[in-house]
This record gives sequence, C-alpha cells and structure tokens, in this order.
Amino acid sequence: MSKAAGAVAVVFALGGGVMTALTNVLGANAETITLALVGLALFGTGQMIGGKTAAAPAPAPETILSKAN
Repeated sequence: MSKAAGAVAVVFALGGGVMTALTNVLGANAETITLALVGLALFGTGQMIGGKTAAAPAPAPETILSKAN
C-alpha cells in the first residue's frame, strides 16, 4: 500500500510541475491537458502495481442491502 501511496504522490507532484511548465506554452488549455496526463499516469501506475498490493474483498451485495434496511 505504501508503494501505491508513494506513486500517487509522485504522479501528482509531477503533474503540478507539468502544469506549471505547460501554462507558459498553452495558457488556459494547460489544466485540461495536465489532468489528462495525470489520469493516464495514475492508470499506468495502477497497472504496474496491480495485483501486487493486498486488498480487502468487496462485500457481497446482500450484506450491503441488509445493512441499508
């Protein structure tokens, strides 16, 4: 889990740097492009570490419905 948290922190830090650099070149479009790049980076990071971190199984739908009522 710490690898995932570290990867997310790095991706967002790089995203901030990219946004700063692109603002000088692209102006108002820099935010949209940077968000797309950060999204792709997070997806790629998730694919790289996918299956290598422990995750709790999702609860069965019946248990969620019974708790709601």
